[in-house]
Amino acid sequence: MKVVSTIALAAFCSCASSLFADEAPLLELTKGDSWEYEVTVEAPRGATMPGGEGVAIKRTADGIRASFKKTRVYAGKTKPKADSGELDTFQMVRSGKIVEFEFSDFRKDAIYALGSKDTTKKDSQVIILNQPLLVYSTANKPGDQWEIKSGDEKTSPLFTRKFRVYGEEEVKVPAGTFNAVRIVMTGQSGPTEIKRTVWFSKGNGFVKEEKTYYSDSKRLIHQVMQLSKFTKGKAVVKKKAE
Repeated sequence: MKVVSTIALAAFCSCASSLFADEAPLLELTKGDSWEYEVTVEAPRGATMPGGEGVAIKRTADGIRASFKKTRVYAGKTKPKADSGELDTFQMVRSGKIVEFEFSDFRKDAIYALGSKDTTKKDSQVIILNQPLLVYSTANKPGDQWEIKSGDEKTSPLFTRKFRVYGEEEVKVPAGTFNAVRIVMTGQSGPTEIKRTVWFSKGNGFVKEEKTYYSDSKRLIHQVMQLSKFTKGKAVVKKKAE
């Protein structure tokens, strides 16, 4: 089955100065790196919200609100599937349990999303996209846009994602104040429309994220994640053989 994949060439071919022009990599990863986030989820009445230890549920005038902490932990490079290569793997942990695996490719000059696995669902399978999803590149400058279509009915969900870079701005989160590039992603996954905004700070990672799901133009879920603590993993030093 044919899969359509389109990436705006302007995102890669620009010779203008990029937002992060120096030679240092976007993010140095060490196994055990962890980013702790304060998360709030708002949904209409009757919606199913995350439960468990550390989750605070509150009724609001518009519906229901849940607050909790979630931690993203870098687990190193793993092979999620026998036929996949080694990917940068992150564990999403809530209330002491891994609720999701994220599979990415963090290069010196670009970040690609490649798949995930939801561990909260019975018989959940690893999903690896057949088209890498460019999230950000050092070649980007404010105003750059690109679109990616990926998936098929058998091995990967059909979806469309449009990206736009809005440039670097000051972002205040519980962990402090960061200069971060704002990237807005919009798209369609089946009948659900998604809008996701992330703020990426070089050397620090993703410091804030807002995600909203719509159906028939009606807002279903609104989630905000703000960095509250970053802990660097301990690098393993290999001793030379005598």
